[in-house]
Amino acid sequence: MDYKQTYDKWWQAFGDEHSDNCHHPYQFKLVAKILKDCNKVLDVGCGDGLLLKLLPQAVGLDVSKKALEIARKRGIKNEIVVADARKMPFKDNEFDGVAVLDVIEHLYPEDTDKVLSEIKRVAKPKAKIVLITPRPSGIHKFTVMGKVDKEIYDGLHLPLAKITIDDLRSSIVHVKEYKPKELRELLSKYYKIKEHLLVGNVKKHVKLNTKLKIKGHKNFVVAVNEK
Repeated sequence: MDYKQTYDKWWQAFGDEHSDNCHHPYQFKLVAKILKDCNKVLDVGCGDGLLLKLLPQAVGLDVSKKALEIARKRGIKNEIVVADARKMPFKDNEFDGVAVLDVIEHLYPEDTDKVLSEIKRVAKPKAKIVLITPRPSGIHKFTVMGKVDKEIYDGLHLPLAKITIDDLRSSIVHVKEYKPKELRELLSKYYKIKEHLLVGNVKKHVKLNTKLKIKGHKNFVVAVNEK
């Protein structure tokens, strides 16, 4: 799967409008608050650096060179690395904090396992890990009941000269969205979960174990690198 090709195209087309139109900036502030005391933080899939701006001790990693070019233009001074999260260019036990924000829903499940395994490798024992990912919403064009039409998705990875802006916007779909229980089972293979909330685009959190109807559409997980 060539994620680099897809996301270079996306950032080329829409990068200038991304930060200005970001609809959940409070999430970055909350993550920064959780990780502020960590000496060295890794932001996996950092994009144009919204979290890096809040954590000067963080290192950004993204598969898209174009995204990181935009981050520099926006004044990001942090160390940033162009690399595939499935094979990170870092030593074992290097980070005591890791953020994975709105990343794994864009990956095929086999790639998500590789990324989570790599995070476990580069994170120190007891490192804090914060992960945000949507639960199933049914709004994404090629996602149906948690499954994606792989042929259609891959078919959108066309040469830039042959792809329209509308096609490109549609190609950035959520390949796999995780129900809360499903996500806990996945993450528990790698880390010890300390807290799992459901959050929405408001400054409120709803605890997962409440009997009230939960409206938050995103999984917000705080875990520790121990198993």
